[in-house]
Amino acid sequence: MDLTFSKSITLDNGQAVTLRYPTQDDVSRLMAFINPIIIERARILLDEIVKIDVEREYLFDFLEKMKKNNAVKIFAVVDENIVGAADIQRQPHKQKHVGTFGLSVSKPFRNLGLGKSLMQEALLQAKEVLGLRMVTLTVYAKNDVARDLYKKLGFLEYGHLLGAVLQDDVYEDEILMYKPL
Repeated sequence: MDLTFSKSITLDNGQAVTLRYPTQDDVSRLMAFINPIIIERARILLDEIVKIDVEREYLFDFLEKMKKNNAVKIFAVVDENIVGAADIQRQPHKQKHVGTFGLSVSKPFRNLGLGKSLMQEALLQAKEVLGLRMVTLTVYAKNDVARDLYKKLGFLEYGHLLGAVLQDDVYEDEILMYKPL
């Protein structure tokens, strides 16, 4: 997979954002992006502050997956700062045609169309670059904003996992969704 991609988009508030693939130089920027989301206790699976060595290894491993055509990750960047990220990772073995989707957006950039743009680009690349036929995701049952976005983009619910996530000492349900490409 060619690891060069860049595209300019405009958010609903008129702000310009660049969508691009990650590079090895993004380790500090990635930490600066994800750690505030973790601290805010957003509904993502990460729950511990990420350290530099862990982030470096994560990014290196993800770039290797991209080189092998097993994943795509797209950053949304404003003034050299990562403000959003979407990724799709190919499943192994007999599920090579299926990808698993993830999305995170910094709080100041939510509800401006960034999540939708990131998702649309990631899904397009999942189909055209990775050759996937289906994408799955999971979402907290109480995350209505995300669920609505996923439904608008054609995702269908196929399961409900009771008590799948422990958030702030409370077990929350998780919704399983999929989209044929």
